[in-house]
Parts: sequence; C-alpha cells; structure tokens
Amino acid sequence: MTRLFICILMGMLSCSTLFAQELRDSVRIHFRQGRTELDMNQGENARLLHDIQHKLQIYQDDSIYYRLQKVLVIGSASPEGSVVVNKRLSEKRAESLFNYLSQYTTFPDSLRHFSFLGRDWEGLYRLADMDSNLPYRLETLALLKDIASNPKEESVRQLRAFKKGQVYSYLYKNHFPALRASTMYLWYSEVKLPYFMAQTSLRKEPVMEKTILTGPELIILEPEKQEE
Repeated sequence: MTRLFICILMGMLSCSTLFAQELRDSVRIHFRQGRTELDMNQGENARLLHDIQHKLQIYQDDSIYYRLQKVLVIGSASPEGSVVVNKRLSEKRAESLFNYLSQYTTFPDSLRHFSFLGRDWEGLYRLADMDSNLPYRLETLALLKDIASNPKEESVRQLRAFKKGQVYSYLYKNHFPALRASTMYLWYSEVKLPYFMAQTSLRKEPVMEKTILTGPELIILEPEKQEE
C-alpha cells in the first residue's frame, strides 16, 4: 500500500511540460532521534548536501535552460515512538531542508510538497533482509514481512515481545537510525530554446545525472512507453 501511494504521488507530481524534458535529483538526509536540525556529522549528510547545493548553483546559473518545477520531501520514521510525534518531526525536518537549500536557490511555496510515510516497515524489512547477522533470521524476516504487508498499531508491541526483545534491540541499534530520514526530490524542466536562440547562445552544459533516487525502493519511474 505504501509503495502504491508513493507511485501515485510521484506520478501526480511528474506531469511532463510541453517542449521540455523533466530531469530529477534527490538527496536523502538522516536525522538524530527526536531532532530536526541538520547534522553535518550524521552519516554522509555533509557530502550529500554539498553535492546537491553545487547542482542547485549550476542550475541557477543556467536558469534560462533549467527551471526548477517542483520539490517533494518524503519523511519517514523508525517504528518506535508516536506516529503523530514523528509526523510533526518529519514536517520540521522537511522545513530544515528547505531552509538550508534556499540559500542556493528559490523555493516558492507553490513548488513545495511534503508527504509523511509513517513508520517505515517496508524499509526496515529491506534493511533486515540485507543483514546476514540478523538474529533468528528466517523467523525475523517472516515477522517483518507480515508486519510490512499489514501494519497495525500493535505491530510495535509485537516486535518488542518477539524473542524476548532480543531482535528489537538489535534492530533498534543497527537499523532504526537509517529510517529516520527525509528524502528531497527536485524536478527541473530542460527548456528547449527556439533554433535561432540556440544558435546565438553560448550554452554551458552542466553535468547532469538523470533520475538519481537515493531512497531505498523509491525508484519510480519513467512512464511506460505506449505501443504504437
């Protein structure tokens, strides 16, 4: 259900513009538990933010060719804690991202979009599935898969009680921090200039990577081609 929701949301925000090709960048930033400020010492935050601000400056310089169309921040939370509290944290984290990157480009309110996924059970399952040291591996993966397919309010208590809390403690230490994140997606339209303008312009081509999506499983994407 969560994946379907993301696909629908991204589809709604990625309508193409006539005579323009949409290009995307993204950055996934992690936060400390219960905090909303950007921490450059957390994971790879410093490098990722530096990379995205560099691209923003390039596109700003080439604004006649690349126009920022929309910005989407998707917030997620680890299983512990209140969903209401985590939603509020995610909104503030999104605002922190907007405020930081606003130093390098303009983010009008009309371009800003925010969505909260809630407890990222699917993300937890994927992380656990890649962990060869996961305690009670087969049983734990079966439980997490079941929870991810049909999450309930009591799912947290169920995971806490599983194997007398040993699995929960392991996941809390090793995988919960990766789920406390906000992923920002930026869409640009590559403007196609009329021929006479293209011939008289000295166009500087920035290095551009298409569809760079760093969030796990948030790989959405290009619309399927219709058969003729």
